Amino acid sequence: MRTVDYSEILHGSAALAGMRPDDLGPPEFALFRTFHDRRLQVAWEIHRWPDLCPIEWRAYRPLWAASTTYAAGDECYDRASDTYVQAIQASTGEAPTTAGVVNLAYWATCATAYAAADRISGTAYAVGEQFREPTTGAYYQVHTAHTAGESLDLTQVGVLTPFDKYVAWEQTGQTAIAEFLQATNKDPRLSTQTVAYPFWLSAAGAQFAAGAPTALYLYFRIRRPTLLGDAWDADTVYTAGQQVYFAATAGAPGNFYTANASPLNPAAGESPATDAPQWTRVDLPYFLRGYLIEGGYADWLVSEGEHAAASGHNEFATEFLHLEVDKLQRQQHQTRRLMAA
Repeated sequence: MRTVDYSEILHGSAALAGMRPDDLGPPEFALFRTFHDRRLQVAWEIHRWPDLCPIEWRAYRPLWAASTTYAAGDECYDRASDTYVQAIQASTGEAPTTAGVVNLAYWATCATAYAAADRISGTAYAVGEQFREPTTGAYYQVHTAHTAGESLDLTQVGVLTPFDKYVAWEQTGQTAIAEFLQATNKDPRLSTQTVAYPFWLSAAGAQFAAGAPTALYLYFRIRRPTLLGDAWDADTVYTAGQQVYFAATAGAPGNFYTANASPLNPAAGESPATDAPQWTRVDLPYFLRGYLIEGGYADWLVSEGEHAAASGHNEFATEFLHLEVDKLQRQQHQTRRLMAA
């Protein structure tokens, strides 16, 4: 994605307001930052911009990783066997399957519902066997061979949770999702013979019916950045997640950065310029440059009570968005179509 420095947007709006960069004190900076943040949300969500709406392959759960420590109840996708599994006891490095066979001492195959006989006291249970606990109706899988007693021994079994077929808003190692737009069985960038699958939204993510494929290609909108940081202060120690506005020197391009670690001490040279790996730059798409400059100035005029002038500049800002849509749809013919198989 082609990006633009935030300082270019800030100085553009300020120039329309008759201010030079040196004229911007903390109050003016905070106002323009708020105006641009609000405008960014509108522009980000008003259209399916290609820069902001990728297509990615997704499973319903994160891929199994040998370095991850799994707790009982964790679910993951074993791509080698195309199987969803649930941990029945804690483990690290215990592969879910070997040659397609599930490692029953640590994992159970996920299912939307389970069926097994009731647990019977005095019965010998082998690793991998499943039973229903009659007092609660819950299902379990044995990970340690034993003979059942009068009461359930939870140190020898793992509870089985019905599999909920959804793609989460956030998945480990994947791009966080703002809005789900479409889900298909094939990559629409490579095939015109795709089938779109319906979904419904929940707090967990995008829910799919039982007939949906094991994995999907998702077309979605990424989450927009927020602009909320104050100017970087050489006397402030920053913690992970804090955002700052930083320019290396006066007149140099300035951008927002988010701290990746705690603490970050400017006095020790831990600034975005001298310790770049500890900071993540907030990238802004270049194609929204004109809209943000004009929109930020229009909002500035409203704050000054100049509503008539603000209306005109708000129209200018909207024209910038119309121009970008025109580039995509009329000039570049970027209208997505999916053909059913």
